[in-house]
Amino acid sequence: MLDSLVLSPEQITDYETDGFLVLRGQIPEADLARLEVAFARNPPLDGTLGDAAGLDYPEPGRYTLALNALKDPDYSFIAEHPGVIEPARTLLGDDPKLSAWVLYDRTPGGKGLPSHNDYKRWRPVGSSMNWLFTIIPFCDFDEAAGRLWVSPGSHLLDRIHPGTERPLEVDAAVRPDESTYVDTGARRGDLVIMNMHTWHRADDNRSTHSRAGLFNKYAAASAPPATGWLVYDEDVYNAITPVNRDLIAVHSDLP
Repeated sequence: MLDSLVLSPEQITDYETDGFLVLRGQIPEADLARLEVAFARNPPLDGTLGDAAGLDYPEPGRYTLALNALKDPDYSFIAEHPGVIEPARTLLGDDPKLSAWVLYDRTPGGKGLPSHNDYKRWRPVGSSMNWLFTIIPFCDFDEAAGRLWVSPGSHLLDRIHPGTERPLEVDAAVRPDESTYVDTGARRGDLVIMNMHTWHRADDNRSTHSRAGLFNKYAAASAPPATGWLVYDEDVYNAITPVNRDLIAVHSDLP
């Protein structure tokens, strides 16, 4: 595992050029099994997607678990997993801060997502000027479960430049042609790292099992979100080992 913590110059160049990087077999099977223990104990029922669509889990749909479910130690360990945060640190060029922790479950028959990117200047999880996704599939994202597609180089279509005032400005996103998308081939145990501006899409889940995975976001410590960090509760902060608690930017039990 130790060698996989250090990215090669070629991998760094590939990420900077393509806007994504796939590290094969980055997450050991024992760690995935531990995550599945937490998944069974804490299903994706925080209501952010399923309830809004009027669904009852596991009806065909897309469900989430986020925020303070991270207090479960069988979830929290992955947020500080060295195989995740060390590549993130390298690609961010800074210490990472956990700006979003989200488990997505697209149940059998659940529809995919159209082409989009996740830079959003009005949301804490998307308004940093330097952040990335770390995606950990719990299953193979294959033709049956729903492939994860990306448009290489599409992150470069979003232009960041100085404004007339102190803040930087971001031009409106340029949608890449659908013909440019490639299948990441993401499999159970892989780690997909994606630039904040990279366009991506996902297919429907046509399998008989859940298409679950962790879709976490890490922002550079020097690039806080424009709308402020998400506030995690004290149980989440304490679930992270002391040496890595700097991953949590803001924590409080206050309303």
